[in-house]
Amino acid sequence: MNNTITVLTQLYVLTELTRHKRPSPARQAEVKLLRDRLPEDMLRRFDRLVAQGQRPIASLSESGACGSCHLKLPRDQVLDFRRAPDQVQACPHCGCLLFGSSPLRQAEANARLICGCDAERHH
Repeated sequence: MNNTITVLTQLYVLTELTRHKRPSPARQAEVKLLRDRLPEDMLRRFDRLVAQGQRPIASLSESGACGSCHLKLPRDQVLDFRRAPDQVQACPHCGCLLFGSSPLRQAEANARLICGCDAERHH
């Protein structure tokens, strides 16, 4: 799996964990380390989406739809994802950071289990 995707999924889980409570100093340090590993433009998009209450990252569905807004992507973009599933692209509809590999689904499930919330409901 692409290193950027790994960092994004870890940051997403930590964001979900700290959504309703103040993070510990150790958790804040972990978040800072992750944020330092992301490109600035990607981090700005992530932060903007979180601030707007939208899901910042999502995976591409088997049908070629965004996992956040559920709208179908253009055929050419879906084909690009199928050729290189570890790439990260912005959804042309909602703007979330979208990728084709499936580990995000596990990260979302982990976030829901750990924080006791439904990540789908929050976004």
